[in-house]
Amino acid sequence: MDEWIDCKKQLPKAEYGESSNVLAVSETGVQQVLYFDGSCWCYPDGEPRNQFAKITHWMPLPPSPKKQTASTLDGNDLAKWACLILGVSEDKALEMVKQDREGVREQCIEALSNPPIPPMAPLTPEAV
Repeated sequence: MDEWIDCKKQLPKAEYGESSNVLAVSETGVQQVLYFDGSCWCYPDGEPRNQFAKITHWMPLPPSPKKQTASTLDGNDLAKWACLILGVSEDKALEMVKQDREGVREQCIEALSNPPIPPMAPLTPEAV
């Protein structure tokens, strides 16, 4: 992660009227996700921040974690998914994954990319 940047030395670059979200810290030590609009600090929803405590430092947010999909899973994790998707034992699924029999990886990728919509429970007077 990047180092804290002193606001006296540099403020986040405001492109098109606002910066991207950053992690900011106030003189009281409170850390918040904010953006700088070129003149004041704002919350991600656009609401201007109360100026009670001055923002002294900021740093860019880290990148979001990568979404794990069947294409990024290792053999053991993929076997667990294959076990559920194909309805076979975990040992059988692991063997199928290792040999990539019957396109197991592709079947898992397809199933994870397009999960079935679970049926809704019927409404009853008790549920309302």
